[in-house]
Amino acid sequence: MLSNRLVKYYSSLLHKKYRVQEGKFIVEGKKLVQEGLNSEFSPEIVIVTDEFFKQNKEFMEFVKKRSIIERIANEDVDRLSDTNTPQGIFAIFDKKNVDLDFKSESVIIGLENINDPGNIGTIIRNCDWFGIKEVYLSMGCAEIYNPKTIRSSMGVYFSCKFL
Repeated sequence: MLSNRLVKYYSSLLHKKYRVQEGKFIVEGKKLVQEGLNSEFSPEIVIVTDEFFKQNKEFMEFVKKRSIIERIANEDVDRLSDTNTPQGIFAIFDKKNVDLDFKSESVIIGLENINDPGNIGTIIRNCDWFGIKEVYLSMGCAEIYNPKTIRSSMGVYFSCKFL
């Protein structure tokens, strides 16, 4: 069972200050965890409730091959979640440093001063649909590692490059 100290540490990653400081970010939900584990991002840990573990045995076998799994008490789930109805699975990933290749022949999208993380995630999803995999965000944009940005990208987040 995940200790109270680790629950507090991982829940701090819901705040930008700590994501920047630690170089890590948190994702929530089965689809996003799966996309993250299938990507080039490095997982630190996957955290699940007993209920989720029992109901998703086949998926948990997939997770075991790619990351450490730790259980969390049901009463601590809300501390890690920023959604109203958590699914009971979370993953912590290390941020990835990426350099965009401005000399490539691929299309690069530039976003400026988009404050809503949900809008950024939606734009990323649309970029992916058009085959655009590189996105430049100005300093005035919402943070790319914001849980709402990742959630609204619906997993596409893990297949794009950001700067």
